Amino acid sequence: MKRLAYFKDGKLDGLQTAWHKDGKHHGLWAHWYDNGRKKRETNHKDGKPMSAADWNPDGEKCPVTNVKDGNGILVWYNEDGTELIRNTYKDGEPIKD
Repeated sequence: MKRLAYFKDGKLDGLQTAWHKDGKHHGLWAHWYDNGRKKRETNHKDGKPMSAADWNPDGEKCPVTNVKDGNGILVWYNEDGTELIRNTYKDGEPIKD
């Protein structure tokens, strides 16, 4: 499935192309900060993150985010660079603490 979306005040101000397989995220997903710098790249398989890389709003690659083969840590940042969420994954599933 391919989706085209534009938003303004609700964020997303531009082209969005999304791929789904059986209603689940599938393939490479990339996100950007409002300042135009890359925020995150996640490769999904059947709705599960299999690999991920994350960047701070200043463009510095996150030293903590390291998801490979569905296992590892994924850190999300706010626009101001503070940490928003930190998730640990095992076999593509978030581990509850």
